[in-house]
Amino acid sequence: MIPFLILLGITVFMFAVIQYELLIIKSKTNPKLKPNFMQTLGAQYQILYGENPDAGSMGPFQWCNWVVFSVSTVIVSLNLLIAIISDIYD
Repeated sequence: MIPFLILLGITVFMFAVIQYELLIIKSKTNPKLKPNFMQTLGAQYQILYGENPDAGSMGPFQWCNWVVFSVSTVIVSLNLLIAIISDIYD
């Protein structure tokens, strides 16, 4: 179970870095936008538990990042569930 939780944490961190980089690129055209990595990491954590981002503030690359993150966390979580059930069955 621990390896799956580590993988889930790495996945959240990796997508937070991608989202942060996308915000840095977006802040070059909008000087009011001040990206903060901890807020981005918190937002990715909230997305993990079903919080949907604001539709108006996201660009096409951020939407693509959100879709890939949502799908990958579901796959990792299902693998965790299968591992727990197979461990109990053994």
